[in-house]
Amino acid sequence: MNNSPFGPEQLATAEKIRAQVATTFKISVDEMDGESKAQFIAHPRLIAMYLIREKTGMAMHKIAALFKKNRAVTERGCARIEKWEHQCPLCRTIKKMIGQKDS
Repeated sequence: MNNSPFGPEQLATAEKIRAQVATTFKISVDEMDGESKAQFIAHPRLIAMYLIREKTGMAMHKIAALFKKNRAVTERGCARIEKWEHQCPLCRTIKKMIGQKDS
């Protein structure tokens, strides 16, 4: 029996997004999960959180658990990215790589 709080399809998509964002920004997934607040780590983390939410519809608390963060951090991060996502060329590039149309 699978005790994971994530559905297998959601988790596979989320992991694909995490890997693609990490590759694009030349960091590791472990660095995104870490505590670093350095911009070159925090920014990709927020983008990954936002894209996971957009692509999978995963609940905020589940996204937070995936990144080892709390829900409030995840909600603020997603809201922040949503405000300027259309102006972020890397967001558009990553969306295309994971198969999501531009909004």
